[in-house]
Amino acid sequence: MFTDAYGQQSCTAGRAAFITGQSPKRTGLLKIGIPGEPTGLQSEAPTLAELLKPYGDATGQFGKNHLGNLDEFLPTNGGTGSWFFAQQPRKAPLIIDLRADPFEIAPEDSSYYDDWLVRHIYVMVPVKALVADLMETFKDFPPRQESGSFTPKQ
Repeated sequence: MFTDAYGQQSCTAGRAAFITGQSPKRTGLLKIGIPGEPTGLQSEAPTLAELLKPYGDATGQFGKNHLGNLDEFLPTNGGTGSWFFAQQPRKAPLIIDLRADPFEIAPEDSSYYDDWLVRHIYVMVPVKALVADLMETFKDFPPRQESGSFTPKQ
């Protein structure tokens, strides 16, 4: 347990591997779950939080869980001391002022930046040309690498 790392292509499988130290095939969490689906991280699966708790470590998880959509699969039921995930829609960042507070409640009815971007794409089109001009100033930085061959030289 916790001797290897397993990289996965889905958030659910990757989180399951990181939190349990097991292959996602072993946890059964190979794909992203559908809301309300009765699949999730089982209570008998060991978690890093459970193993650290006897040593006095306080653990927390902040952000999306993706290890099951039902209450029984929440991180706090798997040994994690605290869990916080703001499920309210958030304000999309402004194009120029990226210091906007990400925890400010969104004025629009969406929790996805994609929706905001689709509604405001007309603002970004002129920015693309501006960015292209700025990128030209960095054409020699970093230095371009020569293409290589994957055939070993003899």
